[in-house]
Amino acid sequence: MIIVADAAGPRLEEKDVFNRFHVRAGSAEEALSALGEDGRAAEEADHVWVRVDAVRGWAGGDAAWEEGFSKMIGFAAKHGWVDEAGTHVKAHVQAD
Repeated sequence: MIIVADAAGPRLEEKDVFNRFHVRAGSAEEALSALGEDGRAAEEADHVWVRVDAVRGWAGGDAAWEEGFSKMIGFAAKHGWVDEAGTHVKAHVQAD
């Protein structure tokens, strides 16, 4: 799953690919600008936190999508990639 974060705002590509997750943007700063209130800075310069419910909204997911996404978030949580509140998932920012 790829979040494209640019001047047009965030949107998903490959939304049914649950074994990878990243943000495509020029930089973490550009990603945060495009994500707005749905993102926040991470400790690492090349990562951002993305609001889980925002991803759900962008996907417009059906039941099968939601099941796959929930499993992905569960996997991420086991590796420390979900914040303590469970509201944000950490994503690597890859330059476009």
